[in-house]
Amino acid sequence: VRGGASGVRSTDRVSLSFAVDTLRGVLRGEELAGAGRSEVELPLGPEGPRFEEARAVVERLALSWRQGWLEASGTVEDTVGFSLQASLPDPSHALPETRGRAAESLRARGPRAQPRAELALAAYELARDTVAGMPPLLDSLTLTLSGTPGAHDSELLAGRGGGTLGLTASGSYDDRAWSGSVDRVELSDPEIGSWELAEGVRLSVSEDSVTLDRLCLVQEPSRACVSGLWRATGTSSAEIVLEELTGRRLAELLPANWMISGQLGARASGTLESDGSLTADGFVDLGSGTIELGRGVSGRRLTYTDLGLEGAVDEAGARLSVATE
Repeated sequence: VRGGASGVRSTDRVSLSFAVDTLRGVLRGEELAGAGRSEVELPLGPEGPRFEEARAVVERLALSWRQGWLEASGTVEDTVGFSLQASLPDPSHALPETRGRAAESLRARGPRAQPRAELALAAYELARDTVAGMPPLLDSLTLTLSGTPGAHDSELLAGRGGGTLGLTASGSYDDRAWSGSVDRVELSDPEIGSWELAEGVRLSVSEDSVTLDRLCLVQEPSRACVSGLWRATGTSSAEIVLEELTGRRLAELLPANWMISGQLGARASGTLESDGSLTADGFVDLGSGTIELGRGVSGRRLTYTDLGLEGAVDEAGARLSVATE
């Protein structure tokens, strides 16, 4: 390390300056290099440091490690102006048994009390190397956040195996709780087709509870809905509803060469107590249609009318019944 640090302390403030002209070393067998220069001024009050009035200037901070790098600069005063960028081409050095590529950028601008920030995270071909030849967990993942804690927007884009997920949300964070809405969901997959959010839905998250209003994904004429409430103490509940799930979608859940016609409707709801006791009930309505079990001379064809399945779980155990005409 080539550089130095100096400090001044008085009755009303502490001032520190830090400068590294050249930093060189080895971390986990790979070369680490960097340089940086910054100043920090911390006012002192009768009860100690006044961090809310601190002043910091980062003229330049640069680090490189293997093929990755980090750069930052900016000021924190009455007005904040700060930026940071980082790239990690091989995350396995930071996260063992992980491979892929990752990058990050952060910018903050505005008054100290509530600066507006923009955070972007991107990752590509993320996978765990615990199993040889295992396909990536995600081909791509991008998360973007912008705004202030009191009012911000977020966007998530993910892709894997030809499928994509897009999600946007907006909300606010205060008193260690987040509340807002999920405004857009677009899901596309070669096996289940394309689904999208019917309308925005409210969502709130805190340390001891999560509340999700009725969220519905639509692929005409099919609809899949879920709502729920989780409490760390007390009763948690959830409900799932499927409407007009077509035979084509049902066939994807069956073994190869099985075919089904008709439509499915289903509902399931339940409650979970803090002591672990579960109460739930549900009903599956297959309506009327046919099921083809295989093809050719060995195939079988079953015709059903008003077929339904009903189940329940409570302290007495689990029950399942079948009704048809």
